Amino acid sequence: MYFDRLSYRRVAENIGEYFHRPTIATSVYNWVRQETEKAKNALAHTKVGTGPEWVADGMQVSVGGEKYWVLNVMDSDTRFILAAYLSKDRTAKATATTMAIARDRAYNSPVEIKTDGLRSYQQGVKTAFPTRPVTHVVSKGIRAIISNNMSERLQGTLRDRDKTLRGIKHL
Repeated sequence: MYFDRLSYRRVAENIGEYFHRPTIATSVYNWVRQETEKAKNALAHTKVGTGPEWVADGMQVSVGGEKYWVLNVMDSDTRFILAAYLSKDRTAKATATTMAIARDRAYNSPVEIKTDGLRSYQQGVKTAFPTRPVTHVVSKGIRAIISNNMSERLQGTLRDRDKTLRGIKHL
């Protein structure tokens, strides 16, 4: 329920109603953290089969009142999020780190990566894939044939989640 955009409080209320047992949001929070950590550890070394095209984009978020960027890489075929990297900026180093995380989580490398026009993506792709040529395709806009719509949709989903959480309080 939490990952379907319900708050900890609403999840606790639903559990309490269903099982006829009072449940508090703190218990749900602790359970989600524990189970997420278990899942993260179980999947840490699992490689994901991906298609030939990945999409990447970034969005600005506020963490404890400070501005950060969340840079994401997603496989176009499976829509699996290969990387989500929190950075103070969108430099070539940050985009290269994000691409390297995605590369390391994928079973196979992409043929092309679509991004918006941010110049640091070009260097980030080259740095992360030094031995395999990966074509960097720049989106021509939301209505163009070559677009980054899939990644923009991911950002919309993340913004909806951030809104439910009422922002990120700390790292």
